[in-house]
Amino acid sequence: MKTTTKALATFAVLAAGLMGGAASADDIKIGYINKMGDHPWFVAEVGGAKKAAEAAGAAFVSQDVQFDANLTITTFDTMVGDGVKGIAIVVPDKALGPVIAEKAKAAKIPLVAVDDDIYYEDGTQVPYVGMNAYNIGARVGEELAKLYKADGWAGKEVRIASIEDRKADTCMQRNKGAEEAFLKAVPDFKPGNIVRAPTTIRWSTPST
Repeated sequence: MKTTTKALATFAVLAAGLMGGAASADDIKIGYINKMGDHPWFVAEVGGAKKAAEAAGAAFVSQDVQFDANLTITTFDTMVGDGVKGIAIVVPDKALGPVIAEKAKAAKIPLVAVDDDIYYEDGTQVPYVGMNAYNIGARVGEELAKLYKADGWAGKEVRIASIEDRKADTCMQRNKGAEEAFLKAVPDFKPGNIVRAPTTIRWSTPST
C-alpha cells in the first residue's frame, strides 16, 4: 500500500545515510515515533519503516505516543539516551515541531518529519516525507462543486461545514485546498456560508 511504500522510502534513505561504514545492525539504531500506533495507517507505516531499516542493516525501535505531547518528548529523550542515531517522527501537535527539531540538532542526530511537516525555530523546514495535502483537498473541492451544480443548489440557501482539526496541519491543508478549489469553481458562493467546525476527535479503529 502507499503508506508502506512511503515509510520504506523514508527509512531506506535515513538508514542508508546513517550506515556509512557500519558493518551490522548493532552499529546503527533508528527510531520511529508516531502519534497513533493503533490506526491502520500508522500500523502500515511502522511496518514499512521496520522492514526498510532492517533491510539496510540497521536496528529499529518505535513508540506510539497516542497524541501525548509529554510522552513524545520523553520518548525522544529516551531514544537518544539509548543510542538511536536517527529519528523519524509524526508529531501529535505541530507546536512540538520546533522543540523536537532543536533537540535533534543538539543531539546531532538526523530527523525526518513524516505526514506533518515541522520546522526549526528559525523557520527552516525539517526534511519531510508525506502527501501533498493541499492538492488532495483541492480534488475534494472540485468534486463538491460538481455535486453542488448537479443538484441545482445554485441560488439556494446552502451552508458547507468545514470540519477542522486545527492542531493537525495536514487536515488544515486539505481543508484549505478543498475550500479554494470549490470557491474557484463556484465563484458566486458566499465564503461566509462556510461554517467552521473545530474538532479534537482522534480517529481510531473501532473494536469488534
